Amino acid sequence: MAEISSYLDELAREVAQSFGGSTGSSITFQHHGAMLRVASGDAASARCDQVESRLRRGPCLQAMQTQEAVLLPRIADVTEWPEWREQAVHEGFVSAVAVPAPVAPDVAVALNVYFRRAEPWDDAMLADAQEHARTIARAVQGRLVLITAAHAANEVRTAVGRRVTVEHAVGAIMQCNGCTPDEAREVLRRTCAEVDVSLETAARIVVGVLSGTPTGSRTRLDER
Repeated sequence: MAEISSYLDELAREVAQSFGGSTGSSITFQHHGAMLRVASGDAASARCDQVESRLRRGPCLQAMQTQEAVLLPRIADVTEWPEWREQAVHEGFVSAVAVPAPVAPDVAVALNVYFRRAEPWDDAMLADAQEHARTIARAVQGRLVLITAAHAANEVRTAVGRRVTVEHAVGAIMQCNGCTPDEAREVLRRTCAEVDVSLETAARIVVGVLSGTPTGSRTRLDER
């Protein structure tokens, strides 16, 4: 999430500006049970959401668990989350709303919007907050797709690299020992068993040994 934190910070600031007045906003991310405040439009909102993330208790977590908005017209009257309430009141916030948006299975975001004035949260305001939350979710989803694709590409490159290393070792053994590919692979398998390493590591060992063998040498490597 660090790669898009600055972009999400900007989205959080835009949310606050869209509601006007002394508004704050913060974004919390939940991934397979891990909860993290990832962005905020201001320091006061960040401190409130940090309390939630640290204690795993607060309106954002409830919103993500139920996938329903949590309306808090008077923060001072909140009894469920005393630590979060105390922090929010200390920051001067009077009312708040937490709006969830799903990203993927076991992945969700919640947008907390804080006000330094009482807000009834009519349908129009709630709809605006929900649209902002969906925009944030799409941004996070897009980034997760890119991260997944990059991870998959890296795994492919790694797998190809392993195969190249093994085939290099097989070819080198065939040249040195005058043997067939199957016989060369058997040399690698015996090396794996003898030194208790993976096939790739055995291939690297063999290639390392052969790199010091004089050109034209016919040293047998399948006999120890």
